[in-house]
Amino acid sequence: MLVHKDLECWITDAQTNIVPVRVCVRNDEDDEYVIRASVDIAENKPYIVYWKNIAETPLSAWCEVNITDPRSNGRSRRGAACEMDATRVTTQVRSSVGWVDEGNTLKTGKADQNDSLGRVSLEVRRVAGEIQVNCLEEMDINEIFFDFLDDPGEGMPPYVVFVFELRKISRRKPQAGQPSRGVPEPMKRKRVYTDTPPSGRLLRSRRKQTPLRRPERSDSDDSSSRQDSQPLDIETLLAENARLEDDLQNLAQEERDLRLVLEKRNQELKERKRAKVAFLSVMRQRIPTGPSSGPSSGSTSSHVR
Repeated sequence: MLVHKDLECWITDAQTNIVPVRVCVRNDEDDEYVIRASVDIAENKPYIVYWKNIAETPLSAWCEVNITDPRSNGRSRRGAACEMDATRVTTQVRSSVGWVDEGNTLKTGKADQNDSLGRVSLEVRRVAGEIQVNCLEEMDINEIFFDFLDDPGEGMPPYVVFVFELRKISRRKPQAGQPSRGVPEPMKRKRVYTDTPPSGRLLRSRRKQTPLRRPERSDSDDSSSRQDSQPLDIETLLAENARLEDDLQNLAQEERDLRLVLEKRNQELKERKRAKVAFLSVMRQRIPTGPSSGPSSGSTSSHVR
């Protein structure tokens, strides 16, 4: 796991098994907002990027997962993107699951001659003010409007960038007491996502809830050495696991409550629409559709006041 500016970031396989960080480096040419790590992972296997805000103050930000293939000559492409909204506590823990761009997959390819599988990075840019989300139920997509605080249009750098250098996993047998780092077969998921237009308007599919497994926190500079040298404390792990289960249950309950509120609001809107249609129908029946027939020629008529 990498920790920088009160944000945590880590990678798991398709079954949310954590991929350990082996080497954490800070290059001289990198700016203060960039932090790098090296991880060992299998070829031709899917992976998931997770991140979380660990500060007491919630964060509003736009987050993009970018992929650089080993044979792309350094050119990167966006793999996934989503928002963190300070007004919604459930968005303070995010992952690439459910937000993958159409036509893209977070999956390792074939390693090059240097056993490199390329890299994956998470770029976080803070958002100023409110994030507006409009749900378009007919199209099963959302519209998102926001203004950047770290505006790339003005040449401003991101708030933080996590970079994971992906290395081909070693084929040597694991030592006694060490788990195998193999990755299970990928899960089949359908993704529908469109790019963000220059105006900042985003169309994307709705997110599907996926179980989250959060690793034990450690400092980014020496996380790999402590994980390899110190024995595991079972009681500490059990306590941490129980705490995480409670957090997940609370987040799930909050999400269910929000869904109920949204469903109630949608039902009220539908009832108002039906009432409006009925009212207009009644009004149309009361309004004459044409001139009334007058008396015949030569006949008399009387008027009552």
